[in-house]
Amino acid sequence: MDQVRQVFNGLSNNHNDLITRDTLLRFLDRQGRQLYDRQIFEQLYQRVPKGKNGMITIQDFTIVMQEALETLKQKINTVQQTLQDKNLQLGKVSQNLQTVASTERFNDHNISLQSKIQITILGAEILFPGYSNLYFIVGCDQQRKQTKFASRINPVWNEGIELDIRTGQEQIWIILLDEELQRMQEIGGQAQLELMEFQDQKKKEIVIELKDKQGVVLMAKVHIIVQWIHDQTKYFEEQIADLQHEIQELQFDNDEYRKDVRAIVQPFDHSLQQNEPPEEAIITLARSTDQVDEKNQYLNITLFATLFYIFLALLISLFKVEFLDFLVLFYILIFLRNNIKLVSLLHIKIILVLLVLSLIYDIAWLIIYTKNWVSNIRMFDQENTLREFEVILMYILLGFKLVLIFIFAKLYQLNPDKREDILDEQYYQFFRPFDKIMKTVKPAGVKNISPSSLTPITATSRIIKHFNPNIIDYIYKFDTPLYVYDKQKIQTQCATLLKVLGDNFGENAKILYACKANTNIHILKVVKDAGIHGIDAVSPEEIKSALLAGFKPNDIFYTANYIRDNEIKETLDLGVNLNVGELESLQKLKNTGGKVIIRLNLDIGLGHHAHVKCGGNDSKFGIHIGLWKEQILKAQEYVDIIGIHQHVGSKIMLKEEPEYLLAVKYLFQAAVELNLKNLQYIDIGGGFGVKYKETEEVGDLKNLFQKIKQLYDQYFVHQKPILLIEPGRFVVAESGFLITRVTAVNQNAGRIFVGTDTGMNHLIRPALYESYHHITNVNPGLSERRLVSVCGNICESGDILGTDRELDAKQGDLLAIHTAGAYGFSMSSNYNTRGRPAEVIIDNDGYKLIRRRETFEDQILLQNS
Repeated sequence: MDQVRQVFNGLSNNHNDLITRDTLLRFLDRQGRQLYDRQIFEQLYQRVPKGKNGMITIQDFTIVMQEALETLKQKINTVQQTLQDKNLQLGKVSQNLQTVASTERFNDHNISLQSKIQITILGAEILFPGYSNLYFIVGCDQQRKQTKFASRINPVWNEGIELDIRTGQEQIWIILLDEELQRMQEIGGQAQLELMEFQDQKKKEIVIELKDKQGVVLMAKVHIIVQWIHDQTKYFEEQIADLQHEIQELQFDNDEYRKDVRAIVQPFDHSLQQNEPPEEAIITLARSTDQVDEKNQYLNITLFATLFYIFLALLISLFKVEFLDFLVLFYILIFLRNNIKLVSLLHIKIILVLLVLSLIYDIAWLIIYTKNWVSNIRMFDQENTLREFEVILMYILLGFKLVLIFIFAKLYQLNPDKREDILDEQYYQFFRPFDKIMKTVKPAGVKNISPSSLTPITATSRIIKHFNPNIIDYIYKFDTPLYVYDKQKIQTQCATLLKVLGDNFGENAKILYACKANTNIHILKVVKDAGIHGIDAVSPEEIKSALLAGFKPNDIFYTANYIRDNEIKETLDLGVNLNVGELESLQKLKNTGGKVIIRLNLDIGLGHHAHVKCGGNDSKFGIHIGLWKEQILKAQEYVDIIGIHQHVGSKIMLKEEPEYLLAVKYLFQAAVELNLKNLQYIDIGGGFGVKYKETEEVGDLKNLFQKIKQLYDQYFVHQKPILLIEPGRFVVAESGFLITRVTAVNQNAGRIFVGTDTGMNHLIRPALYESYHHITNVNPGLSERRLVSVCGNICESGDILGTDRELDAKQGDLLAIHTAGAYGFSMSSNYNTRGRPAEVIIDNDGYKLIRRRETFEDQILLQNS
């Protein structure tokens, strides 16, 4: 008897006895040196098949533990192999850097003498008529290169072309021709590549449109990959930085997987508690689940037997109709599809009944069909060959069905006898399209509805209806409350800003993500990968988060509020741009010098609440130019003032745009009035609003920035400082949902309260700002809609998440609180000593846990014992 069974014998000698969830959890708590990890336990418990009242068996729990450990072992092996590959790659890139750094030379345009652009033409969609073969000409100044010919029917090239780049101002043309056009000295389409689009040295896969000579008619769409390497030293340095970040993230994943292994087995493996490698724990626990291997063996036999059964049934169907056999096969395939890892009595019993019925039918058919034929002495007469063959096949099929009955009977025997009225979760997963019918007509004797049988979330966001497996499964996997973010929505918001700013200011503007809205490092990486230029940070910790996410120090702007002396030194040492908003803070720089941006207060404050208005006489932010103009100018003697900045407030909607434009005008006027020696940046702040209510009107960013550009051109005729903006809410707010569970409904004399397992400790905006967040039921249509107030579980009367909402909600339902991606988790707390929720980001590829749920142990860790 191995360690696991010995430990569980302390709970029950019969591992097939049903026990409650709480009994098992209390037992596990007693066995380890610390409490059993609650999140791990819930994930394991959700996967265990359940009997009456959610009871489970020790045997089933052990099997699920084994499967979880095997999965973790595979993940650890994969991560370690990837780490090894990345380290080898890092070594090679480092060698390349050493070689290049000592030999690379640059011309007067600060471009490497080895500078090249590589264009790989993959394929094309041809839109102009013709019959002859196609080819491309790629030209750059005096250079001209031609591709091979390709068929017009399915034009594929996969051909790379390299061109030398010397100045960075070269014009690169891609011209498409065919043999007919070549003879006529015409072209099939042309397009010009802008070199500056590829200045970041990243490999970019794009589709370009080729038009006629006049640039009007679309002639073709061409799929190409472009990469311009103009500074090999910098290119290899960036590769090294990227690889180091990837390695760091892989090491983090590896550590997390190992922690999960330790958390799973810590009550059973005492040697592991003394830091034994988790792989040993996996091997140890694997020995305790001999029955798992036996079940898997029989399941594999079942799979091959089913394939042979299909062959026999198809063969016999040439002679007679095998409707019942195909019905049995259909149900066996359902069983194999859903129960490779979890065998259930429900399916097995149905299959056994069908096989017995089929066996009785076949025996009856043989008796009737062969009664006269058997007595015929000419048994192997040529005339009866087909009939003989048919009968022989039937006897083989009969014998084979007996084998199948034995196999499924053995599988039945390997299952606990006391789970006969189990609700089969896999059965409902397979019949998910019929969920509504199954909810209306509940099977007799069923006590617990499986999470998988619930209706998917149907609120307005793409995140709630797009993914497979369903988002509902992720919620049950990670439990509630849970923050869920839509990666694609963040990317869309970033693309909108980049286009609007690029259309009006080109390269003379930068977007700084105001990361206080959501500082999760994984969100920062999404923002960076989406093309956002930098970060607006408001604390040293946000600076460190931005660096960890891959932003360079020069792309980080630290908007300090009442800064400490040590923060000044730390910021300047890191090479981060410092932005100060108090005259005394500016004067602290007399001893350090350096570059600085100053934050001004120009008497305009905007926003949805007094607490978020960041300008005006009542605001703590900014240096008032009317009072301290001379001191600002005098500060140029000891610091280099490279920019001016203002941020008037947050959530600026359509109705506030005239005042916002006036504030921008005042800032531009201040820049002209101050006439700073080295004005490089002019930062107009952020605060661009998003919809929280359907009735709210957001502004048109395209129209807004066109007006800002007009003001910019009016005030900056010769000097052209880089325009900075600091969106935070606009980038992430609409991507986020806080998912919570209804724990109880309480009706007082005048109001109905829907209580949840979250509160103002997780989303403080409704309590702090009286903010509105739309709330929907993840399980709509389960109860009557009525006017309710949604509240949290915090001991505060102000812990109200939504007042007077028309909602259908009852105990156990899941609620989605919308537009919670900004100032949600980042403003959360441990009030009432409650842990903060987990965070998950979802993309088309699936989900990723980007912050685990906070535990009591996490909170107590920093406190003295």
